[in-house]
Amino acid sequence: MGTLIGLIFGVGLMLLVTANQPLSAKRPRGVRPKTGRLEALAQAAGVSSLQPRNLVIACAACAIAALVLAWGLTGVGVLGLIAAVAAGPIPIMVLRAKAARRQREHAQAWPDAVDHLASAIRAGLS
Repeated sequence: MGTLIGLIFGVGLMLLVTANQPLSAKRPRGVRPKTGRLEALAQAAGVSSLQPRNLVIACAACAIAALVLAWGLTGVGVLGLIAAVAAGPIPIMVLRAKAARRQREHAQAWPDAVDHLASAIRAGLS
């Protein structure tokens, strides 16, 4: 009986949480987005020549290197797996940091660009 009450409570809680979330628009079948998430991330970081396949390979290489290193140093396989899980997304984190830095630089340069445009307009009017 307690399991049934817990199940009903869990379903009710799930319905309450999902009630406020907007419905996602579904794509028609067979229609792929123009760019994937990894491609968009690479473009935002300014490394548009990076293929998503190469990024996945870099993630796998980092994970395998961390696994071998941690397992070799400690002799404990579980610590090697933990290190692999922690080191796997490092290339993606580096790209995200580059994208954030690039966006921040663009945001900081924006007031200067607007100021230059305003000066140019004023110079043309006088």
